[in-house]
Order: sequence, then structure tokens, then C-alpha cells
Amino acid sequence: MTLPLLLALVFSGCVAREVRWHATSLRENALAYYEDQIMDNLIRARNGQLFVHVNLGTINAIVRDGFGANFGGGRTLFDNTTSAVTSKPFSFLLNPSRGSEVQLSASTLIEEEDAYASYIRFLNLRSSQQRLKDAERERIRYDEIVSLVVKDEGVALSDVDCIPGTLKRGNDGRYYYIPTRFKAAYQELCLGVLQSLPKSPAETAANEAKSAGRNVPTVDDLKKELRREAEKTRNELRLQLNR
Repeated sequence: MTLPLLLALVFSGCVAREVRWHATSLRENALAYYEDQIMDNLIRARNGQLFVHVNLGTINAIVRDGFGANFGGGRTLFDNTTSAVTSKPFSFLLNPSRGSEVQLSASTLIEEEDAYASYIRFLNLRSSQQRLKDAERERIRYDEIVSLVVKDEGVALSDVDCIPGTLKRGNDGRYYYIPTRFKAAYQELCLGVLQSLPKSPAETAANEAKSAGRNVPTVDDLKKELRREAEKTRNELRLQLNR
């Protein structure tokens, strides 16, 4: 096995490990991003401020590896009347390179009412036993909020009984958190926001057709239509050949 091939195999193994590391890091960062965004939006909504949900789209981690090598050698003979000298110089140069890139796309949810309704419903929960879908979704009852609590100044941060990751400082300097007893509702909120992401153009067209009372063709219907068109084409070709 030549030296370049051996080095290429070593570098390919390193790239595979680094790609896995990037994938794990991206997943962890995406979770932290959504967790922080949901808490920030809840705090802003609780204080009557404008809030917006930004959805992460495609996330790609790319690792590029390069390797170059230069080898040189030769033989030099020096001879005179008194002595003869022979030299055989040899040299090599390795040029490894590595680069990483993260590609990220994001979009702001503007017309997805269900996503914002999930925030309002969570703040309108009257108890930890109430389901998120049963809470009011139209307006926030600011004087009755119990699901997002402001930390008392006399309580240390380490003593706050909250869901992990939900203790956050707002832009007003105060700390907010979600009590542990609301963990089921908090999970409903997270899933509700993620499930309210923009739909594909095909799904949007199908929903518009349903709301307009038109029949939406299924995959089986499309297959049947294709088979009918194919049979019709074969019959036309048979007629032309028989003429």
C-alpha cells in the first residue's frame, strides 16, 4: 500500500468522525435554539410585547478534506581527477487541508395562527391539569397567568423548582420560569409549535381544494388516470399500425 493511499484512508476515517460530531452538535444546538425561542416568546407575550416565531429549515454540516503530496529524488555525480562524489537527494512534502461549513435556512412564521395560538393557550392555563387544547386561544388573561412565573428576588436560582431549560432572564431584567407541575402542558406547547410549521405546496393546494368543496385526487386516482392514458395511447398506436 502506497503512502498516499494510506493517508487517504486515515483522513477519510477522521472526516467520518467529524461529520458525526457536527451532526450531533447541530441537533443539540437546534434543540437549544427552539427551547430558548419558546421561552423568549412566552416572556414577551406575558409582558404584552410583540413576538415572532422563526423556524429552522434545512441544516447541513459539510466537512471537506484535501490531501496533496509531492515527492522528489535524483542522483548527482561529481567526478574530477582526484575524487568522485555521488549524492542521491530525496524529498517529500505533504499538504493536508480541512474545512467545515454549516448551511442553515430559516423562515419567519407569519400566517401560521396555530403556532401563535399555542403560546396564548399555554399562558391561559388555569391549572397544571388543564389540557392545552382546552385553554382560550384568542387573548391572554394577564391577571391570571400561573404557567409562567416570575422568580422572587429572595429565591436563589439553584432553588427554583422549574422544568430544566426554562429558567430565563427576560429583557426587563427579571427571571421567568415554568413550574415543574406544568411539564405536560409545556411538552404540548413545544409539539404544538413544531407541528404548526408551514405545509408543502401540495398540502396547501389540497387543503384549499377541500375548503372549496372540490374533490382532491388521491395517489390511487392518479395512478388509475395514468394507466387509462397509457392504454389509450397503446390503442391509438395499434390503429395506426393496422392501417
